[in-house]
Amino acid sequence: AYARRLQHPDILLPSYEHEGAPWRFSFLLRRDVQQSVATQLRSAGIDVSSWYPPLHRWYLSGKAQDRRLFTNADVLGTHILNLWVEPAVDHAYIARVCETLLRIVERTQELASPAVTPVERPA
Repeated sequence: AYARRLQHPDILLPSYEHEGAPWRFSFLLRRDVQQSVATQLRSAGIDVSSWYPPLHRWYLSGKAQDRRLFTNADVLGTHILNLWVEPAVDHAYIARVCETLLRIVERTQELASPAVTPVERPA
């Protein structure tokens, strides 16, 4: 239901398999507005997270390597948002989340940096 409603040029939606069982609906924002959008959603009473940390930063071996090796991880960590999909989430809640999110993205679009190149999807 989220994917049908979140159609916007600044939102990169995932390709989910129907057999999957996601615990969050995750998507990428094409511009560098992750924290601003998340803060505004929380202020509107919407549960959202941006937790997808690049793990190479947690380990000495990863920190010692060239950051250019982890471009996709860094983009995910700074552009991902996660919306709840638990059983208590009904269609009315999803509609409210999507309407609010799209309004926020429109407002922040003009203030944001240029769109990033999306992470390449494996073939």
